[in-house]
Amino acid sequence: MAVIAVIMSVNFAACSDDDDNNNNGNSGISPQNVFTNGMPRQVADMKITQNEQGFVTKIETDNITATFEYPNALTKAGIANQSVKMTITEDTGGEQEETFIFNMEIGSDGFVKHCSEIEEDGDRELWDFGYTTEGNLNYMKRSEGGNEITTITYTDGNITKTSTISEDAPGASSEYNIYYTSDEIKTPLENKGCLMLFDATFGIDMDEMEFAYYAGLLGKATKNLPIRYTSKSTISGIVFEDTIYFSWTSNANGYPTKLSMKSLNDYTVNDDQVFIW
Repeated sequence: MAVIAVIMSVNFAACSDDDDNNNNGNSGISPQNVFTNGMPRQVADMKITQNEQGFVTKIETDNITATFEYPNALTKAGIANQSVKMTITEDTGGEQEETFIFNMEIGSDGFVKHCSEIEEDGDRELWDFGYTTEGNLNYMKRSEGGNEITTITYTDGNITKTSTISEDAPGASSEYNIYYTSDEIKTPLENKGCLMLFDATFGIDMDEMEFAYYAGLLGKATKNLPIRYTSKSTISGIVFEDTIYFSWTSNANGYPTKLSMKSLNDYTVNDDQVFIW
């Protein structure tokens, strides 16, 4: 095993720079357009299942199962302005499982532009998404949290800043600044596996919609892997600040196999995240 943080950048095609597989302007869902170097089999605790056509049909964690239903006419070549249904079944430890239905409207670029989520108790949550001309997610609005709006800023194919505000609670906000180099890491680490850990590494709180990314439905990945972020959150006038460092481990082919995270105060943020290819 080799730690990515100390190896030189390798000459693989970057996830966001593959012109031959550019999904922008091509009216079709194709996970291969997002995961240009091959799909992962497992991301953290998410185990990914594909059918013979290459579409993701199921993603499983220890307590959640996400299944995907596509239109009957769907082929690899294309789909536009139709819907994909994602069903989330969650084991909450009680006598019954909870089920959530996500009806996702697909735009001409093959990515989700609007989603209506029906929750177990009948409540409905709405989502809207926007993308750059290169196919990267740069806008998310969700009705939960007082109509939260997240704006995502890119520089040279990488997320460098995310900002979240609440329309119904103006005093609540968060801002993350994301970095790809340091004094020790001079060359950015290539995101060969096209991984996107929205919440963990970018501060983008999208809950179960993160499953949709690994079905190839939420835009393309960043060009490089982040190595730290600084965050500033304001809640009821109280400001919270933190810095989180990311340490990536890769295999001999340059694919990430593990992510470790620590805070500025050197405490472990959570368990290591493992990736299987």
